[in-house]
Amino acid sequence: AVEAHAAATRELARRQSALDDAREAERAAMQVSKAAAGALTASVAAWSPVLFALDTEALLAALDVWLDDPQGRSPLEHAVAEAERSAIGAVEAEKAARGVERNAAIEERRLAAAERERLTRGGHAPPAASPTRLRESGRPGAPLWSLVEFKENTDNVAKRGIEAALEAAGLLDAWVTPGGALLPSGALDAAITLEAPALAVSLADVLVPVDHPAVTNDVVSAVLLRVGLGAGAVWVDEQGNYALGPVRGAWSKAEAEHIGETARAVKRARLIAELTARIEALDATVAVVDEAPRRPVWRGPDPR
Repeated sequence: AVEAHAAATRELARRQSALDDAREAERAAMQVSKAAAGALTASVAAWSPVLFALDTEALLAALDVWLDDPQGRSPLEHAVAEAERSAIGAVEAEKAARGVERNAAIEERRLAAAERERLTRGGHAPPAASPTRLRESGRPGAPLWSLVEFKENTDNVAKRGIEAALEAAGLLDAWVTPGGALLPSGALDAAITLEAPALAVSLADVLVPVDHPAVTNDVVSAVLLRVGLGAGAVWVDEQGNYALGPVRGAWSKAEAEHIGETARAVKRARLIAELTARIEALDATVAVVDEAPRRPVWRGPDPR
């Protein structure tokens, strides 16, 4: 019995020593764990502020809770995965937006270049098309502005006033048929005809016909006699005023743009210069889009 008691006492002492060792090991492990947790928290705190995609305050709070009982997925792992998905989505969205911007700039450039080429070859930008003018391709005749020019002694003030009045009254681009007749039945357009009587004071005092394959000079001269210059049922004047029966109106413009080849050439040169500047701007836009970096996620200095 004595030996058995002694053996039990020794075993108890051995186990107590083992327990003490285990507790010491546990305390050491806890210290290591706390140090590691502290180091992890400090590292995350130092690292996360330089990222746009992470909410530092929320991440550190979640990490502190998790470190007390580190079960399941780390908040850091979850936050990084979510940030990655968010960043990829943002990059793809930005890439798509840049693609839309680039394609729009390229298409606008194509149209601008085509219009510049047309103008360079002598084309003209006519008066703005009225929504009430539907003109079929190949119709015999031509618009009034293309059939006339100002007399040599007409000053620039009168030129711009008369053209402004004609444009506002809807006469500048009114159609003139080869015989000065009405348009065919059903045509949705406007034409100047020879049905009204000739006037003593008329556009013929300031405008003359130019050679045109579609309408003879005699017809154009007769048409000009039907529009008064400051008087009559239908008239315009050098100050930009006009009358269409009981209707009175006025308009102004900086310069004549459509009547006469000289005016058209000046407008053509101006438009070519504007289009060239626009093309250069669009080229710059495409270059900027092509060189634009992706959305940054790094707040700090360049890690390279």
